[in-house]
Amino acid sequence: MTEQIDLATLFPGRTVELDINGHRFRVLVRPMAVAHFRRFKDAVNNSLQKLTQSELGTADIFSTVITLIADDLMDVINDSVDGIDLQDPRCPVWVFPTVAKEWFDESFGDEGKVKPWVTLIDQVVERFTGTNPNLWGSLTESSPQLDGAEETSTNSA
Repeated sequence: MTEQIDLATLFPGRTVELDINGHRFRVLVRPMAVAHFRRFKDAVNNSLQKLTQSELGTADIFSTVITLIADDLMDVINDSVDGIDLQDPRCPVWVFPTVAKEWFDESFGDEGKVKPWVTLIDQVVERFTGTNPNLWGSLTESSPQLDGAEETSTNSA
């Protein structure tokens, strides 16, 4: 019989300290779960579609990013946080960016979290087209942050 993996221990997330009106408290931000991936994919695709249809002005990009976060990712991020309900009507709007940034870093913040997806896409495209798009090479050319040693989170619950 196979032993059940304790995912909470394997992927503990990171503790984030918030200072709200002089009161400091901690919340736990966990990485996005596979169960949320469809909603995340739909949100990103909808946003990319809006961006490609717009004239790419600053207002369009700002509006699209706010829509992505507020409409599509709010539930996913809130489901990944323990210690605060971001959708509580008393939760101030300025708390969300701090938590959302930590969620993004915990979910996609280093090469070890992004590269498996890029490798999978390369393999699928190569299998069906016979060509390797070398997506990782393209990404690391345009983003020096992705090109380098793999980082791991030192924060834990």
